[in-house]
Amino acid sequence: MSQLVSAITQLNGKLASFPCRVLAYRESVPNGLCGSYVSLSGLENEHIVGLLSHPLGWETLSQALDHDWPRGEPRGLVEGACELTKIVAEAFRRRLPNGTAAVVGLPLFAEGMVSSGREIELQAADVALGSSLLLLVLFTRSVQDLAPRIHFDDLASF
Repeated sequence: MSQLVSAITQLNGKLASFPCRVLAYRESVPNGLCGSYVSLSGLENEHIVGLLSHPLGWETLSQALDHDWPRGEPRGLVEGACELTKIVAEAFRRRLPNGTAAVVGLPLFAEGMVSSGREIELQAADVALGSSLLLLVLFTRSVQDLAPRIHFDDLASF
């Protein structure tokens, strides 16, 4: 989590409208937030980076992104959330050991409850990004946890 926090707090070097402060760490994800998730698959671990906020927070962040990296037309709420999460995931990848071998996936926008499996570690932090409050979420599991587990007792049933 420290590498992810470092990545997001250094964003204002490239995006002037995004100074960041960590407010508190959490052990769970509260209801009522929406946001974007990006997977990051490396040699030893798989990570899912998420940025969650309320819709008004995403509107403000999308406008700030339009200000720092203008395009021909303004970004919508979903487009801004997905783009910002991908930027954070890329910055996180650069800070990981063997990060150059990691693959960053496509961003996905989600509303509502988020849950994970038993072997996945969840870490979260409330952050102030620009003038908006965000929940920074990191799901992590090791590659060895991804390998299927077959027991000889299971084979006997064939």
